[in-house]
Amino acid sequence: MVALAGDRALVRELRAQGRANAERVVDEPTLLDGMREAVELAMPLVRARREPEPGPALERFMEAHAAGRRERDSPGFRRSLLPAVALEQDPRMRRYWALNGEVAGDAAVPGAVVLWLIDALESSIALRRA
Repeated sequence: MVALAGDRALVRELRAQGRANAERVVDEPTLLDGMREAVELAMPLVRARREPEPGPALERFMEAHAAGRRERDSPGFRRSLLPAVALEQDPRMRRYWALNGEVAGDAAVPGAVVLWLIDALESSIALRRA
């Protein structure tokens, strides 16, 4: 975990993503409250080792992002959100959250649950295209 947290390239990429997303988010408290609710809904699914899937947790995740950006959730919004959060799917981040879960003794640490939600978003976009 220390090596991953010290990966300067990753830190630069995360900061750049954070700056770009900060420009789009106009209501951060609403986004964060909705994210918390989405994570709570998805935690049991992550603990049960369910594959990322559409459902209430993903819908709450999307509602939170749309409200935080004062946009409307739509297929186009979902497609535009994925690149804004895709860095979370980087193998380095996956490894970090897996290790974090090992240390915590719980696979459903919040970062891993957010990653699950992003994977569910990506899966739902792929399903709509098929």
